[in-house]
Amino acid sequence: MKLPQNVQSSSSSASSSSPSAPAPAASAPPSLSAAAFGSELLTPEQLSLRLNVSRRCLGNWTRERLIPMVKIGRVCRFNLPQVMAALEKHVQGVATTR
Repeated sequence: MKLPQNVQSSSSSASSSSPSAPAPAASAPPSLSAAAFGSELLTPEQLSLRLNVSRRCLGNWTRERLIPMVKIGRVCRFNLPQVMAALEKHVQGVATTR
């Protein structure tokens, strides 16, 4: 279907007379930037298999804020490098015996 001539010209003139694209609003915090999600986000199932722990354990860790999680609505995802960095903070030294 072809638009009438006056509709085509008005839409093209409106786009040519409009200023350049608006600047983005406020930039996202560094933790939420595109670079933060440069690696693949894992589902809870994938992360539990990778870490060899149960999904319930992951739920406990996220509820206790031991590991970071991205949640939008009902969808939870994990950034593996961020999770591994968080878990590194909980590494304990090896006990030595005398």
